[in-house]
Amino acid sequence: MKPGEKGGICYWAVASHLGGTERSVLELALGLRARPSYGYEPWFVLPKEGPLSERLRAEGIRFYILPMPSEFLKMSRSRPLASTGRAVLALPGMRSYLRQVRALLREEKPSVIHSNALKCHALSSVVGPWTGIPVLWHLRDILPPGAASRALLALSRLPRLRGGLRVVANSGATARSFLSGGQGSGLGVRIVHNGIDPGRYEPRPNRAFNALLGAAPEVPVVGILGVLARWKGQLEFLRMAAGVRAAGLDARFAVIGGEIYDTDSDRGFADELRAEAERLGLTGYVHFTGFRDDPEVAINGLDVLVHASNKPEPFGRVAIEAMACGVPLVASAAGGILEIVDDERTGLLFPPGDVEALTRAVARLLQDAGLRARFREAGRAEFLSRFTSSRYVDGLVAVYDEMTRR
Repeated sequence: MKPGEKGGICYWAVASHLGGTERSVLELALGLRARPSYGYEPWFVLPKEGPLSERLRAEGIRFYILPMPSEFLKMSRSRPLASTGRAVLALPGMRSYLRQVRALLREEKPSVIHSNALKCHALSSVVGPWTGIPVLWHLRDILPPGAASRALLALSRLPRLRGGLRVVANSGATARSFLSGGQGSGLGVRIVHNGIDPGRYEPRPNRAFNALLGAAPEVPVVGILGVLARWKGQLEFLRMAAGVRAAGLDARFAVIGGEIYDTDSDRGFADELRAEAERLGLTGYVHFTGFRDDPEVAINGLDVLVHASNKPEPFGRVAIEAMACGVPLVASAAGGILEIVDDERTGLLFPPGDVEALTRAVARLLQDAGLRARFREAGRAEFLSRFTSSRYVDGLVAVYDEMTRR
């Protein structure tokens, strides 16, 4: 297929791992490819090889590796002073990188540049006007007041960008964080919830974790799934596990995920978690899986899935994955989760960071088989009505059509 023969969508990513953002972008690309009638061909710009490029290669989706300066990749908004220094060090390499991106875009002539992270939003504010290609910012982060939100505000108001910029958010919570204080003044933000494949994510129970932990098949397993990061709540999960054990309930626990970010803020957290598990007397009762590229299989090995983020979650992909697999859910009541989980109907909610409330909710589910059964049925039905991949892809295609006036 020749460049320009079909409407191309350039997915510009700052990460090459397979975190929640990358899985959601991949789901979108696969959806476009599955339905040629949409009229858009997905392709990617990645900073380096990794699990995402391996998956794209296996799926036959085009991608280009344009190495991004390592100092730029390591920048984190949670460490503004260190990131300022890294930005200065990255400047010479960034000039070369942006020239390569511009040359690639001029050759490929995509219909839309679809930016998927804050760093790419910033870079697209330069490259979009250079190339004359419309830019879509896909907001997937809740921005607290501070330097990052102020910078995004300034960029969104650039006269050279405004005419060709559209903004989509993965939840109302994410949209509100962008719009608060005037960040999105005059822009309008479309909310398109993430979605996943109901054929891949479906109830297929297994007892793999029981076998790994040497537990009988009837012993329940409680798990948490996500990148290992302090704000994701794995420490709170381990303290809940100790509380459940102290209450006399026989259960096992699984921490599913690895350290995948390029930023400095959570380096060494996996070792910290293992040390905490030992301190709490959980040795032999908790299994650390590391990164897994089959989350649907891991989730189906659980009796209860916990979402324990101690900060508002922009969306909460793991919640819809659990609902799709018919696994009862206990979730932190903040951010996008409040748009997904209906407390006492499709899951149980607890205040973020409240380990005692989390422990009570998990213990309640472990002791009430009828409640677990109701959540399995209601969660799957809610997923099918609101969070499938087809609804997700349709929502983004509508935005592409508006941007390209097709």
